[in-house]
Amino acid sequence: MDVSSMKASVRAGGRRCISGGMRHAPERLLTALGLAGGLAFVVGSVLFLNPERYTEGVYLFIFGSAAMLLERLGRIWLER
Repeated sequence: MDVSSMKASVRAGGRRCISGGMRHAPERLLTALGLAGGLAFVVGSVLFLNPERYTEGVYLFIFGSAAMLLERLGRIWLER
């Protein structure tokens, strides 16, 4: 399908759009980042219960906090 027929399809109410699939990609990426951060916090908390896994827990907490910070900053950026 060439570009002119795609444009005609969009004007006619068709579902084909050049950037239609990418419209929600940033929100999905930020949601995945926030979920990964939250999961890292939970797993890090469990690892703190075992003294031999303390270091891994610290690294997961650092990753989780960075992921959640980036998720929030990304949402602020998209809302502007």
